[in-house]
Amino acid sequence: ASAGPTETEFAGLVPDRVARVLFTPAGGTPIGVPVSSNFYDLDVPGSSAAPKPVTPPPGYTGPTITPAPRPAAGRVEWLDGAGRVIRPEAG
Repeated sequence: ASAGPTETEFAGLVPDRVARVLFTPAGGTPIGVPVSSNFYDLDVPGSSAAPKPVTPPPGYTGPTITPAPRPAAGRVEWLDGAGRVIRPEAG
């Protein structure tokens, strides 16, 4: 997963039996995409709670250190052609 300021992208390869990938955000509505040639690319609006601010070391006088966005929290599941879960992934 990679996160930007407005969305999180989940992408990857899956085994032959996987027909669809489903992401369920924590407390949100599931979002799914079909698998094509064993590959999926799923864009989820938003990212998780704002990352913790970076505390610079003592004596640092440079610009403010902005932390990178964190991927949206939730669960990724692989589904077969009948919609049965093949494998959940921690997300």
